[in-house]
Amino acid sequence: MDLPNAEFIEFPIEFKEINPEDFPNFIIENDNNKIIIEPDSNGYINEALKSCIDYDKKNTVIINAAVGQGKTFSIIEIIKDYYDNENNYLIVVAVPYVSLVQQYLDDIISKGIPEEQIYRYEYIGRQTHIDAWNSKIQIITANGLLGNPGEDKFINEINKRNYLDYLTKKCSEDNRKVIFIYDEIHDTIQNFKEKYIFNLWKWKNVIHKNLIISATFNEASKIVIEYLAELTDNTIQIIESKRTKFPEKQSDLYLHFNPAKTYKHDNNSICNLVESLILKNKAIDILSFSRILGNDICTKTDSGIGKLLIEKYGEVQNCVSELDNNQNSGTKNPTNRFDKDKCNVGTNFKTGISISKENHAFIVIMPPIGRKGKFKNSSGIFTDGVNSIIQALARQRNTFQENLGEIHIVLPPPIGFNYDSINHFNEIQKEKFIMYYEEVCNKKSEQKSDYISINSQKDLINEFYNNTLKENIINEIEKVRSTSRENKIRLDFEELKMFKLNTGEKYLYSTYQFFGKDLSSYVTYCAFTNQFINCNLKEIKTKPILYFKETKIQWRLEKFFNEEYCDLSDIDFFNSFNQVISDNYFYHQLKNEIFSNYNVIYIDSSNKKKSIFSFSEKNFEQQFLAFIQRKCYPNNLEFIKRFHDEGYYFDDEYTRGEYFRNCISHSNYLFPECENYQSNLKDLIKAYRILDSFRQKIIANSLTVIKKGEECKYVFSTPKEEFILEHEKSDFIFMYETLINLDSFINKDVFEFKRAYLRTDEFSKIVKSFYSYLLNDFFILYDSYVYEDSLQTRVKIIEEIEIPNHKSILNLIPTDETNFPESYWESEVKKNEFESLKKAATKI
Repeated sequence: MDLPNAEFIEFPIEFKEINPEDFPNFIIENDNNKIIIEPDSNGYINEALKSCIDYDKKNTVIINAAVGQGKTFSIIEIIKDYYDNENNYLIVVAVPYVSLVQQYLDDIISKGIPEEQIYRYEYIGRQTHIDAWNSKIQIITANGLLGNPGEDKFINEINKRNYLDYLTKKCSEDNRKVIFIYDEIHDTIQNFKEKYIFNLWKWKNVIHKNLIISATFNEASKIVIEYLAELTDNTIQIIESKRTKFPEKQSDLYLHFNPAKTYKHDNNSICNLVESLILKNKAIDILSFSRILGNDICTKTDSGIGKLLIEKYGEVQNCVSELDNNQNSGTKNPTNRFDKDKCNVGTNFKTGISISKENHAFIVIMPPIGRKGKFKNSSGIFTDGVNSIIQALARQRNTFQENLGEIHIVLPPPIGFNYDSINHFNEIQKEKFIMYYEEVCNKKSEQKSDYISINSQKDLINEFYNNTLKENIINEIEKVRSTSRENKIRLDFEELKMFKLNTGEKYLYSTYQFFGKDLSSYVTYCAFTNQFINCNLKEIKTKPILYFKETKIQWRLEKFFNEEYCDLSDIDFFNSFNQVISDNYFYHQLKNEIFSNYNVIYIDSSNKKKSIFSFSEKNFEQQFLAFIQRKCYPNNLEFIKRFHDEGYYFDDEYTRGEYFRNCISHSNYLFPECENYQSNLKDLIKAYRILDSFRQKIIANSLTVIKKGEECKYVFSTPKEEFILEHEKSDFIFMYETLINLDSFINKDVFEFKRAYLRTDEFSKIVKSFYSYLLNDFFILYDSYVYEDSLQTRVKIIEEIEIPNHKSILNLIPTDETNFPESYWESEVKKNEFESLKKAATKI
């Protein structure tokens, strides 16, 4: 299958570079040049990396290597080398998460280092019988090392302070040098606040080397490097690996564009994805953007995704973090860590974990469209922007030559793209990119994403800081500086580097669509242009499947409305919005949402499936009308109870008579302004008033009979010859032709009506069918008989005449003041008709 990435096979991978000019006040080794290394034929950098490192030299080493190139393997080898070194170094490994402590422990032990030589973070304050000083290797979290107590405490725990003070004192007394290894430094930036850096200075006299490792450096990490390099006599060595793709090691990447406003544990499309992978006998792990969604999947195992996983694997490992700010205040060992032998679902294996399973499928659920801009962490574990996506996709490692892994990303359609910004493409690449991006993007979004080079982030932050943030109060800053403020509280404007450390990344991902404000546009761009080193785009799925089963259409529409179309948190907004839009607008908007964004499958009573489109399935259309009625008029309890009872939604009839009665009522209401409307609307209103006149004619011509002592009105089962008089024929024909041409529900046979007019030219037969329609649609009748001229004649007794009030019923007759979604103009009416309505549509 032709895909856009076919044109980008040799396209270079862009990544965040670390360059000597980033550190003008430091000594850069290798004659002020960074060292470029290449992976070996297997894609690994171990030998090349180790050959560059001088073990005996005091410095800070930056290792900027791609995901999947064996950085962690190399670090473990370096740890082993220092462990065996005769200088008896103390080795401190600082990891971003508690969940990575066990992985490092296992990896180090696998190198032949005894477990008793490894002191781990969880021992602090618990395993008091173990002396940390007797272990040459310490595995601790970065926040523990820097003394970050989290948001809810003022100082880190006394046991942790004592632990760090004890080690620094012993190292100073024994003149023992310390090696610090900061793995996944991109995930520890928040710990390097100015007030915590003092804790690192405890080690100033004993530190020998910093090793700083990441595949996704950022501007903030450059400030962290400066802090750390200051402790190693301002000396920095930069090692950077080439980003080389090895197709034989790449996973197949699948993009599943899902337009749902929110994702639940039983999201139809995600369930279908999981089920399809289970049928392929895949080993599945699911990384969720949200703790709530992860927990729902793991705990609600009687339905949805959780049920599918339990039935397949028997057990699901809940990997939703139990920690607050990576702090574990309990006494029990965490049970929520990634387990390589189980099916894992959750949030805490976005980074650091290597998943190596045969025939593996890694599902990454990104935040849905309804989460954008809602609150502080609207993107969950991906809130920090594009680097978090790169790290997440790198979790899967292909070590099997057969049955290579699959990565499935569930993501909302991206916003539009500013194609003028991709001037680094050739003409063919740009043409392909535009063609495929237009197929997947959300065309309703007015915003657009610009391509921006990741290495321009420094300039973007500098420009904002100097020309916007600081410029706004530059005079006041100078005034404060020139004023004598002796014995006054400190008042210094935050310097540029501190802004980068504390706020720079947030500024980027919350300001620029491409850097995180719209994660989908970045992921789509990278997939189309082969920017992911460990996976290659295999398939694009733009329309998830939406099933509607006969007898359960109301239930499915309700679920779709609440979970995929209108997030429950938006219900109040919808109810307010509904007061200012027409029923017709809502009808077309919701219908367009379903048929434009989903492949709709209808399942009939015999369990036969078929694809349906707008107006192709009568039962669906009738139930859809009933649903719109329920939503637009929630106070019409008499109607609603036909479809809803005690929390359960079920299908009931929505008849042609019900629809006709609504249209007649609204036509009578609109009639006083009829002359001001466009001709087609005027004709439609007139047609329904003519229909009503024949309804009233039946009532006027009804007769009276005494039945069981009670006076009853009745009508004949078939029309008399004089039912349609000669002067009424033209109105009758006008009515029929107008309804079957201008009313979509009649024209598309949602309600049977036009067949009687089209199947015969014999006027009397048409009238007879029409008369039958009138009796069925406007009266509740029962069969009886009367005597005419001593002959028994079958008649119909009128039990009830049905005509509702226009204020509590669905109104699908458009007027000059009706607003429509754009889809209405594209599919339902010609643009040269209802021109006044088209202008009105711009109001919303």
